[in-house]
Amino acid sequence: MHVFAKVLVFISWVSFGFAAILLMVATSMNRRQAYRVGWLNGECYVVKGGTYAGSAMLVLFTVCSVNGSVFCTLKSSQPNQPTKVHKPMG
Repeated sequence: MHVFAKVLVFISWVSFGFAAILLMVATSMNRRQAYRVGWLNGECYVVKGGTYAGSAMLVLFTVCSVNGSVFCTLKSSQPNQPTKVHKPMG
Protein backbone atom coordinates (compact mmCIF):
# COMPACT_ATOMS: atom_id res chain seq x y z
CA MET A 1 0.00 0.00 0.00
CA HIS A 2 1.30 3.42 -0.88
CA VAL A 3 2.30 5.80 1.88
CA PHE A 4 0.03 8.48 0.41
CA ALA A 5 -2.95 6.09 0.58
CA LYS A 6 -2.19 5.33 4.24
CA VAL A 7 -2.03 9.05 5.01
CA LEU A 8 -5.39 9.59 3.30
CA VAL A 9 -6.97 6.77 5.33
CA PHE A 10 -5.60 8.26 8.55
CA ILE A 11 -6.88 11.73 7.62
CA SER A 12 -10.29 10.31 6.78
CA TRP A 13 -10.60 8.65 10.21
CA VAL A 14 -9.52 11.82 12.01
CA SER A 15 -12.00 13.87 9.98
CA PHE A 16 -14.76 11.35 10.71
CA GLY A 17 -13.98 11.49 14.43
CA PHE A 18 -14.16 15.29 14.51
CA ALA A 19 -17.43 15.26 12.57
CA ALA A 20 -18.98 12.68 14.91
CA ILE A 21 -17.93 14.60 18.04
CA LEU A 22 -19.16 17.88 16.56
CA LEU A 23 -22.54 16.39 15.71
CA MET A 24 -22.95 14.74 19.11
CA VAL A 25 -22.12 17.89 21.05
CA ALA A 26 -24.21 20.14 18.81
CA THR A 27 -27.22 17.83 19.03
CA SER A 28 -26.88 17.58 22.80
CA MET A 29 -26.64 21.36 23.19
CA ASN A 30 -29.55 22.03 20.84
CA ARG A 31 -32.14 20.03 22.80
CA ARG A 32 -34.65 21.60 25.11
CA GLN A 33 -33.07 21.99 28.55
CA ALA A 34 -34.58 22.52 31.95
CA TYR A 35 -34.19 25.97 33.49
CA ARG A 36 -30.70 26.46 35.04
CA VAL A 37 -29.60 23.01 33.94
CA GLY A 38 -27.43 22.30 30.94
CA TRP A 39 -24.50 23.75 29.09
CA LEU A 40 -22.71 27.04 29.75
CA ASN A 41 -23.60 27.55 33.43
CA GLY A 42 -27.32 27.30 32.85
CA GLU A 43 -27.40 29.79 30.00
CA CYS A 44 -29.60 28.96 27.05
CA TYR A 45 -27.61 27.99 23.98
CA VAL A 46 -28.80 27.34 20.45
CA VAL A 47 -26.39 25.77 18.01
CA LYS A 48 -25.76 27.88 14.95
CA GLY A 49 -26.43 26.46 11.47
CA GLY A 50 -22.75 26.65 10.59
CA THR A 51 -22.01 23.87 13.07
CA TYR A 52 -24.04 21.38 11.08
CA ALA A 53 -22.63 22.70 7.80
CA GLY A 54 -19.11 22.30 9.19
CA SER A 55 -19.77 18.70 10.16
CA ALA A 56 -21.25 18.06 6.71
CA MET A 57 -18.06 19.42 5.15
CA LEU A 58 -15.97 17.13 7.38
CA VAL A 59 -18.04 14.13 6.28
CA LEU A 60 -17.60 15.16 2.64
CA PHE A 61 -13.85 15.47 3.23
CA THR A 62 -13.87 11.98 4.76
CA VAL A 63 -15.60 10.50 1.73
CA CYS A 64 -13.16 12.23 -0.64
CA SER A 65 -10.17 11.00 1.38
CA VAL A 66 -11.40 7.41 1.30
CA ASN A 67 -12.05 7.61 -2.44
CA GLY A 68 -8.61 9.09 -3.00
CA SER A 69 -7.04 6.28 -1.01
CA VAL A 70 -8.91 3.68 -3.04
CA PHE A 71 -7.91 5.26 -6.34
CA CYS A 72 -4.27 5.42 -5.24
CA THR A 73 -4.17 1.71 -4.56
CA LEU A 74 -6.08 0.49 -7.61
CA LYS A 75 -4.04 -1.17 -10.29
CA SER A 76 -4.83 -0.76 -13.94
CA SER A 77 -6.86 -3.58 -15.43
CA GLN A 78 -4.47 -3.97 -18.35
CA PRO A 79 -0.75 -4.14 -17.71
CA ASN A 80 1.51 -1.91 -19.75
CA GLN A 81 2.53 -4.18 -22.57
CA PRO A 82 3.86 -3.24 -25.96
CA THR A 83 1.26 -3.64 -28.66
CA LYS A 84 1.85 -6.49 -31.05
CA VAL A 85 1.05 -6.10 -34.70
CA HIS A 86 0.41 -9.37 -36.49
CA LYS A 87 1.19 -9.86 -40.17
CA PRO A 88 -1.81 -10.43 -42.34
CA MET A 89 -2.18 -14.01 -43.47
CA GLY A 90 -1.97 -14.80 -47.13
